[in-house]
Amino acid sequence: MPFYPKKEFAEFFAKNEWLGCKAKSIDLEYFIDKWLTRIENDRIKTINIYN
Repeated sequence: MPFYPKKEFAEFFAKNEWLGCKAKSIDLEYFIDKWLTRIENDRIKTINIYN
């Protein structure tokens, strides 16, 4: 599941399997505290494609 720093990026890349999805803004602290913690607990690896 991709995450983008700006809504406009998400909307631009919403193609192929993501077509029809809607961009939603979430608070950064919530993302770090909840999403990243759950992802780590589920042992899901993350990557940064912007480096």
